[in-house]
Amino acid sequence: MFNKKTYQHNYRRGMMRHCKCGKLICNRSRNCKTCWGYLRAKTNSSKNTKYNLVLSKIYLKEKYITQKYSMCKIAKKIKCDPTTVKHYLDRYNIKIRNIKEYFEGKNSNFFKDGRCSKKYYCIEKGCGREISYPTWWCGGQRCQSHTMKKRFKNPNNHPMFGKTGMLSPGYGKKYKHLKHIKYNHSVMRSGYEVKYAKYLRKNHITWRYEPNYFPLVYEIGFGKIKETTYTPDFYLPETDEYIEIKGWWRDDAEEKFANFQQQYPNIKITVLMKPELQKLGVLK
Repeated sequence: MFNKKTYQHNYRRGMMRHCKCGKLICNRSRNCKTCWGYLRAKTNSSKNTKYNLVLSKIYLKEKYITQKYSMCKIAKKIKCDPTTVKHYLDRYNIKIRNIKEYFEGKNSNFFKDGRCSKKYYCIEKGCGREISYPTWWCGGQRCQSHTMKKRFKNPNNHPMFGKTGMLSPGYGKKYKHLKHIKYNHSVMRSGYEVKYAKYLRKNHITWRYEPNYFPLVYEIGFGKIKETTYTPDFYLPETDEYIEIKGWWRDDAEEKFANFQQQYPNIKITVLMKPELQKLGVLK
């Protein structure tokens, strides 16, 4: 709180003096707070006055809006700071562009000769679909669908043509399901498999997940022969036994499993479904 007596006492002792405006201030300070604020405003206004004529509203509209110059480019021309240009844009209520608007058209980093800004259409008869420049350039001036049709017009050109059974690229490989659950450095494809793996680990039973596959050849109907492979889920080395975990049977999967049992009768395999897993305590 302001105490007049202490101020008068300090003034008598030479610790206080009068400002130009007449207020008592400390002997070390030059001006009071009011005078300091007035001087700062005066110096700042005097600094900005040299840009008032250059950075006019007409000039900024022409450069920033019409010619789409950036604030840094305008600042380099005038030899000032970009924040000064921003200050004048705000003063004249000129909307500042965002990054997306700035990097459009010629200002884009990928702009060369305007090829990406042009419109391209598929040259196939009856199509005329509008396509982008990369699709037009890579697809021989055609859309994606017509490019694929032309590429594989002759079925012999297709990489999967004629490659069935053992010659197929997917023969003996693990089928990629949508569901992937990682457990103990293995990628499993159902929650039942993960719970059974945890059950085996808890009871200190050594196990391997899908270590082997077995080739199968059987007839699927109408004289067609299918060449495929069957991969059981778990292998228990201690009992030399394979375990298949099933939540439910698909028709093709049941047929595949029946043919596996016929062709490999010496291999011991057990199917565990929900009731069996509940008896073991895997499922609650």
